[in-house]
Amino acid sequence: MPTSAPAISWILLCDTAVVDVDGRVTAVAIADRLFVRHFPAVLPRLTLVARLAGTELDPAWDITVIATAPAGRTQVFDQFEDADLSPEHCIARLADVEAPEAGTYRFDLTIDGRVVGTTLLELGRTIASDDVAESGAGAQTQP
Repeated sequence: MPTSAPAISWILLCDTAVVDVDGRVTAVAIADRLFVRHFPAVLPRLTLVARLAGTELDPAWDITVIATAPAGRTQVFDQFEDADLSPEHCIARLADVEAPEAGTYRFDLTIDGRVVGTTLLELGRTIASDDVAESGAGAQTQP
């Protein structure tokens, strides 16, 4: 257990990420805003990537990601699909993130119960072509 919370150089959300043999991170489809067709929604897969500053990740640390919806509902992730822990990076693949409403979602990375990094994700509703047809939005009127 660390005596103080480690510092984070950066933290982000993306579709997927890998650390190569030289310690470089490749993050695919970095996101701070996403759109879904309807709410509630489930995001089948997000990946949280963080880089520690001035320390190395200890495999004995209890690493958790807490996702908080705009209205305060939380979802805790402590079991990660194919977690990738390099000495300087934590790559946590989050499966089935619940999105009950539109708004700003907060993702807190905790180590041994202490929040060490936070990133935000704005979720909105996309307008599908069938929604436009039903509402009449964008329809042209004839004189």
